[in-house]
Amino acid sequence: MHTLNFQRVGLLLRHRVLLHAASLYRVVLPLVILFLLSLIPLATDDNPGQVTGFLEGWLPAFVLLAGYFITSNAIPEMSSADGRQSYLTLPASNTEKWVTTYLFTGPILFVCLLLFFWVLSLAAVAILDATGLVQVESLQFERGMLSQIAKTYFLVMHPVALLGAMLFDRFAFAKTAAINLGVVLGLAAVTALAVRVVFYENFTGFFTSIDGAGPNINIGPEQFGPNQLLILLGLFALLLLSASYFRLHEKEV
Repeated sequence: MHTLNFQRVGLLLRHRVLLHAASLYRVVLPLVILFLLSLIPLATDDNPGQVTGFLEGWLPAFVLLAGYFITSNAIPEMSSADGRQSYLTLPASNTEKWVTTYLFTGPILFVCLLLFFWVLSLAAVAILDATGLVQVESLQFERGMLSQIAKTYFLVMHPVALLGAMLFDRFAFAKTAAINLGVVLGLAAVTALAVRVVFYENFTGFFTSIDGAGPNINIGPEQFGPNQLLILLGLFALLLLSASYFRLHEKEV
């Protein structure tokens, strides 16, 4: 079924929130503990700029890591036969289920993680100020940084994790990470081999270049304009989201 009723989507969203609310601490709590432990050494160093920089550096790590783990476990019912049957027989179309999953793990989760980290940062700054360990500068997250985090979240991390959630019923986060690592290493190996074959005259051995100077090759994101790179990432995200939609449509009880 491909019908889309927003009233049913709202009910499914409520079901998602209630289902995940009891288990979010398993992802968020370890990150919070790691964040606080990492903040302790800075508390003894009277350097306000260092603490502020630390918080700004932790923001993308917290949002992307938490978002990845939660998104890759977007449908926890699939991990058991009874849960799978319960989810797939819900009185809603596959389109409504997919839209609900996308909204919950996409914009809703992204905003919630940003707000949570902002509150956590304010609490950490208040504690440091109250104890007199260090006077922290006013906490401000720049719009450009938030824009970069949003692009990375919605164009790379979220589509990849959502497809993994649809492909794998159990341990999706680990399997998805392993596949991504394999793809990256495979592409790196193919690229290195292609460079070695095409520019063979620059090498005396497989990895040894003549006079320590290899071919001058500049291939990377900086070679694309910002709009071109954004279009490529958008097409990449659209491809993965489409694949996740059709994968959900193929699932059977």
